Amino acid sequence: MLGLLVVMVPLTVMFTVGLALVGAYNMESRNIPGSPMWLKLKVHDNDNWNYIKQCIYDTGACNDLVSRSLTLKSYDFNSKRLSPIEAGCCKPPITCQMQYVNATFWEKQNVAEDSSYPYDSDCDTWTNDQGTLCYNCNSCKDGFLSTLQGKWWTLGFFLVVMALILIVFSSVAIPCFDVGALCNIGVQMLHFLLLFIFLFVFKLVWIIF
Repeated sequence: MLGLLVVMVPLTVMFTVGLALVGAYNMESRNIPGSPMWLKLKVHDNDNWNYIKQCIYDTGACNDLVSRSLTLKSYDFNSKRLSPIEAGCCKPPITCQMQYVNATFWEKQNVAEDSSYPYDSDCDTWTNDQGTLCYNCNSCKDGFLSTLQGKWWTLGFFLVVMALILIVFSSVAIPCFDVGALCNIGVQMLHFLLLFIFLFVFKLVWIIF
């Protein structure tokens, strides 16, 4: 009985947390931790964002984009697939209609206002200063938010799948606790597997957050 509790309690917790993370992805209440609205409020908070954008800058995401785009022309760069953070933080929004020079240097055009594009405050926020770029833009915040939500959902899905697999495995192994040494070895292997999964999840959460 004790062995059953030792195995099933952490698996139940893992499964519940996984469902919460996956389910929260589709919730809109700002009071539910992990929901899109809750994350958006946290990311758009100025104090939080000052810390976040410094972390983004320190990772060198935009510098890496420049090094990968040195030989690209305007057309090639515009057709290049960028990560949400690269697209939101390292270049001005497409609605600004700026002229491409390189990945992080764009020139404003003296053209008549195009009514097909609504006014975007990010166009005024953008600067070619390599330490600023579009780190203060709403597009940068949205790019970070999109990346975070994707990783959050992936973590939740991983927890649910692994919990289900281990629950099925343990339901077969636990009844034979008292059958013999061979069965006990199988149960011990299950315990080691559980420990490995928890350590892996802990490291994954540490990397993401």
